[in-house]
Formats: sequence, structure tokens, C-alpha cells
Amino acid sequence: MKVELAQECDYEREADCCRRMRKTLEDWPELYVPRVIDELSTKKVFTTELIEGPISLLTTLRRRLS
Repeated sequence: MKVELAQECDYEREADCCRRMRKTLEDWPELYVPRVIDELSTKKVFTTELIEGPISLLTTLRRRLS
């Protein structure tokens, strides 16, 4: 658990994971992963663009997989 907590608090790693997830889901237009703002992100600060709207991942996935 200590290792996992350290990884979760490493925001450079989190930014990399976010970029990979954004790339992975690019063919799913109904899902949107916010863009990482590199110039405002550091190892201790993780900044993404602000997006608005409902979070409906489960509904979207059900629709896509049925």
C-alpha cells in the first residue's frame, strides 16, 4: 500500500497515465479525458483542462457494449 500511495502522489506519473488513457480512448468520441496542461503541472501539481458536463461513463459503456 505504501508503494501505491507513493505512485498516486507522483503527479508526473499521473499525468503520463492520463495522457495514455486519453490516447487509448481517442476512438470513443463519447468519452473524453481532459488534456494535461504540462506548463502548469509538476511532480507535486497535476493540472488538466476544466471540462463541464455530466459524468455518465457507466451509461456510455453499457450503450457501447450492448
